[in-house]
Amino acid sequence: EVLSMIDNDEEDETKKLKYIKGHALVQRMESKLRKNVYYYEIAISLEHRFEEIQNWKSPYFMKFKNEEEWKKVKEYFDPKILPNFMKNKNYEYPSIKWRCCSCYLGDDMTKKYAGYNVLEQGMCKACNKPMYEGLRTLIVSYEHVPFYIR
Repeated sequence: EVLSMIDNDEEDETKKLKYIKGHALVQRMESKLRKNVYYYEIAISLEHRFEEIQNWKSPYFMKFKNEEEWKKVKEYFDPKILPNFMKNKNYEYPSIKWRCCSCYLGDDMTKKYAGYNVLEQGMCKACNKPMYEGLRTLIVSYEHVPFYIR
């Protein structure tokens, strides 16, 4: 089963349920706290329609099998906000910036890497969209990277 979320900003009731779809592996990052631990930055979009595809070709994030583990990292998978880094010892946000998915996945190549913003700034400096609209890339551990992007 794939990961989904309720998009409260969506006005159309039939489109409130969104599926998190990975589009590109942006970069691999080393943990700042532990040696030989890596995280992967994924450019994503929120889709209101789920496209049924073969499991190994899936660009969607899969649901966690362990409910306790999911509760610990749930906020790391919300692209509209930054997670609370201090609260979680098991997961990490190894960057001092957030990347705008709207810029990274957009057609304007001048914005592809320009939408790299400091954490304290809620607006993208390249497209002027707030994080909840442009979405931030997700930084996840390898086992949570969608199969097709691995």
